[in-house]
Amino acid sequence: MRSIITPLSVVVSLVASSSAPFASAGTIVASGNTSLWGSSRAYTSWDVLFDPLDGIVEPAEGRVRDFAFHNGRLYCGANTRLGDGGPWYYEPGASGNLSTPIQPTLPGFAPGDPRRWITHSVLAINGSGAGYGAFSGPDPTLVGVGVNAGNNGAYGFSLAHTGSQYAAGPVYDFFTLDGFPPMSLEYVPGLDRFVSVASSAANPAVSVFNFSPHTADGILMPDASFTLNVSGVRGISPVSAAFASNLTGQSIASDALLVLQKDLLGLSDPPRLMVVSYEGQILSQSSYVIPGWQDPWALGVDETNGLLFTSDRELGVITVVQIPAPGSVMLLGGAICTFARRRR
Repeated sequence: MRSIITPLSVVVSLVASSSAPFASAGTIVASGNTSLWGSSRAYTSWDVLFDPLDGIVEPAEGRVRDFAFHNGRLYCGANTRLGDGGPWYYEPGASGNLSTPIQPTLPGFAPGDPRRWITHSVLAINGSGAGYGAFSGPDPTLVGVGVNAGNNGAYGFSLAHTGSQYAAGPVYDFFTLDGFPPMSLEYVPGLDRFVSVASSAANPAVSVFNFSPHTADGILMPDASFTLNVSGVRGISPVSAAFASNLTGQSIASDALLVLQKDLLGLSDPPRLMVVSYEGQILSQSSYVIPGWQDPWALGVDETNGLLFTSDRELGVITVVQIPAPGSVMLLGGAICTFARRRR
């Protein structure tokens, strides 16, 4: 895999923000349309702040920091300790319904077990069937990175999901730029690499993307990387060329990374979505504004159903954006017309 260290600049525009009240968990708290790449896209926002179960040490909160999507399930990670409960998930279906949270249980950790204090900050799923986090069957193994409240540094771990339970694997040291977990972690099937993103420790205006090989025992040091001259890259998700082309309305030739970015240095700038190549080129970008949100963070994609998921950590909200496939509206209209003709 090539390493391209070609920084790119992004110009973002000014947008006014507003606040909005949010209700209780399991409810729709906002809906409407937002503009992405010049197209109006319907969205629905769900309050998930109290969806995780309370833990044994302190209450868990649904301030989602990272998503992992697999087999129709949207897994959610937060800065919650594993001793307070593992990641929870939803089965959104075609409509993007997040009314029912499901949280598999973790076995009790012994008082001296360090896994009890590690947070499930970022999550990924390796669906290749080989290497770290490999699994078979409908229930995946979650690959995670978090911190231990009593120690410096980031730690990797795995959670094998089976039925209604998780089984926690061994903990290992995870490579990190600044002693904190990355902003997001994903597995890229076409490269057989885990990709993570974090702000540069030397320059917070630069975001660093690391591509890491892996073994059955964990994620290794990165063997390729690139940087972008933008601050505040939060969520990332690998997307196919077809999905990226449909989302942007442009011809994207290769699979890429979809990136959610909020400029941390210019706080008045709006969040943006970017399509970034594996070599570090910004192929396309668009402002992405949901009225009332405060701290956009996680990003996930369900290509089968054309759904885009983003979280607001401050509000404890997940927003689901509909990205219908090309021609789906026309097909629906054609079906209605055909039905009408048959009724005559």
